[in-house]
Amino acid sequence: MQNLSKWSKGIAVVLLTLSMFVACSNNKKKNELSITEIFLLFLIVETTPRGSCEISFSGGRTAYANPVTISSTATSIPYTKVPIVSHTIGTASLEGIAAGDVFEFTGSDVADFDQSNSTSTTDPETDNNAPLVYSKATCPLTGSDVAATSAYTRVNNGDGTWTYTFNEAGDYSFVVYQLTTSPVTTTVRKTN
Repeated sequence: MQNLSKWSKGIAVVLLTLSMFVACSNNKKKNELSITEIFLLFLIVETTPRGSCEISFSGGRTAYANPVTISSTATSIPYTKVPIVSHTIGTASLEGIAAGDVFEFTGSDVADFDQSNSTSTTDPETDNNAPLVYSKATCPLTGSDVAATSAYTRVNNGDGTWTYTFNEAGDYSFVVYQLTTSPVTTTVRKTN
């Protein structure tokens, strides 16, 4: 299915989903999946378009995004879909960040729901969780790569922008995650 166009993949996913619902409704044994249903579920996951960068979260969750390189020009973060749930995910990165460098996100903040004490997946400001800032600019990004919160200072400017000022030099990646199929456009830029 590698050679299918974007539309063909979308149609295949819809048809496979409908087939799975028909198969489920015909399954007389509740709480058991047939081999056909398992196969259809696997095909749905495998035909969902995904990005080139693997991102691993706690609990064994994995998603893929297409990273964008941060520059001094506001750049839109491209989103891909998370398989099964169809949430949107994107990532931005930069090598050689210096202490004192400042980055501004407009439209959406960096995801912070993945930390162990999280209670909110929709509003980054309702919890005091650490944002998903990774201490590397190359893929794959794993849970062990999450940067220490001492590496940067995060400020909600209250006007739909968030700034990150780095206290420690290094390579960093930011993950933006939205619980929607129609994401809010998010841009990122280096301000200094």
